[in-house]
Amino acid sequence: MTIRGNSQVTADRLLTLNGEWGFTMVTGCLFLVTFCSLVSLNFSDPGILYQGKASDPWEKLPEAAYVPWIYQRAFQMPWCPHCSFHCPPRTFHCGCCNICEEEFDHHCRWVNKCEGRSNIQLFLLLLMSPCLYLGALLVMCTIFLVSTSEMPFSLDKAMAYPYMAVPATGALLPLTLGLLIQAVAMSTATRSYEGQGQFLQRDNPLDQGSARNCYITLCAPLGPK
Repeated sequence: MTIRGNSQVTADRLLTLNGEWGFTMVTGCLFLVTFCSLVSLNFSDPGILYQGKASDPWEKLPEAAYVPWIYQRAFQMPWCPHCSFHCPPRTFHCGCCNICEEEFDHHCRWVNKCEGRSNIQLFLLLLMSPCLYLGALLVMCTIFLVSTSEMPFSLDKAMAYPYMAVPATGALLPLTLGLLIQAVAMSTATRSYEGQGQFLQRDNPLDQGSARNCYITLCAPLGPK
C-alpha cells in the first residue's frame, strides 16, 4: 500500500483514502449497539419476584418446608424473610437491590443492576459489543502503523498506541475474561453465585448439554412470571 501526500495522516483519513472506510462504519455501529444495550440493561427487569403480603396465610408459617420435585431431584424452597415467601429454585435475594430475583446470576456494580432470568441476554450483548468495538479499534491502529511504516515519524503515529491501543487493550482484557466466564456458565447451566456452593453440589440436574443450555439462555421464551 503506497502512501502519498502529507505525513500528518490520521488513522481515519488513511483508511478512508485507501477505500477501507468500512472500519469507521463498523466501529460506529458497534458503539451504537453498546450504548443501546447499556441503556436497555439499566431499564430492564432482571426477573423480580415481588414481595408477599401480610395477609398471605403461608406467611404465618415461614419455617414450613416446601420441597418441589424438579428434573428428578428435590429442591428445598427456603423462606425469604425480606420478601415474605418461599423462594423458588435458583432464586436469590440481592442485598444491594433488596429484591428476590428469579435465576439470579450476579449484581453488576458497573451498571448498578442485577442480572437474572429476564435480562441476561442484554448483559451478554453488553459484554460482546465493546469487545468487538475495541478489537476493531486495535485492528485499525495496527493497519495505520503498518501502512505508515515508510513515512516519517509523526505525532499521529506516536499517539496511535499510547493513547488508543494501550487503553483499548487494557479494557479489552477484562471484558473478554468476563465474556468467557459467562459463556462457560451459560454452556454448563450454572450461575455465578452458585460457584460458592449455595445451590449445586456435584451434579447439576438443570444441565441439558451445552447446545441446549445456550439455546435456553439466549433463545427460549421467558414465559409468564
